Amino acid sequence: MEAPLHFALRAFAEAHLGPLSTVTALGTAGAAWRLEAARGVAYLKAHRQPGKHRRERDAYLALAPGLPAPTLLAVSEDPPALLLSALPGVDASPLPGAQAQRLALFEAAGRALEILHRHPVSDPDPIPLDVAYQRRREATLRRAAGVLVPEVLTRVAERTVGLPAALQGGLRVPCHRDYEPRNWRWSPFGILDFEHARPDVWLADLTRLELWGWPTQPDLREAFFDGYGRSPSPEEQDVLRMLLALDAAQTWAWGLSHRDPEFTARGELAWARLDA
Repeated sequence: MEAPLHFALRAFAEAHLGPLSTVTALGTAGAAWRLEAARGVAYLKAHRQPGKHRRERDAYLALAPGLPAPTLLAVSEDPPALLLSALPGVDASPLPGAQAQRLALFEAAGRALEILHRHPVSDPDPIPLDVAYQRRREATLRRAAGVLVPEVLTRVAERTVGLPAALQGGLRVPCHRDYEPRNWRWSPFGILDFEHARPDVWLADLTRLELWGWPTQPDLREAFFDGYGRSPSPEEQDVLRMLLALDAAQTWAWGLSHRDPEFTARGELAWARLDA
């Protein structure tokens, strides 16, 4: 749909693209637009949270040049926004209709993620991974206490109690942290939306896929790890199951506390799959 831009965002975009002929809002959040101008098509993304702006800006500067990802054309710090090149291909969600295309999509996604995870960490977090996840677990249980029923909350605590110890001495790698088909392009493959990107345990980039990407299609999981070059070891699978429980609980609790039906449904479905 056509959508007006705040004058500062329009001025920022036109300084690099020239006069805009078409402005199309993407989604309902009013934070991303497809722009058409004499100099071509580009995408504008505005950020309401400084942390997300900083993470996405830094990811496009440091990580995206080695990936099938948009090129960062320009940065605005006030207002916080990014101007990005267009990527070829189509939205990967919903998945391609043909099974051969779906397998190729997930294999390409695995290859791209392995490239991302191989990139050197330039700014490692000074907090050890196990300490960081202990804090995250405590915060999740605290926030969920008021919205999840006690029975579920107890199971979340039980299923994640060993996570900090399992990550002791673990190493961080660059992670996308929202890696699933809705943030991919296809034919050719591409990756979008790096606002959650930061160094983390590599398994963190599997949680969205394990919960929503391939639960009923194990062949897609196999194709993904063929592209990645390896699959989690039995010990890593144990860690992943704990990460999945934490992620499902966070999503469900966030959706309930913010009265967001989409996130509530995603979290509830994820937990039901883990509990099956």
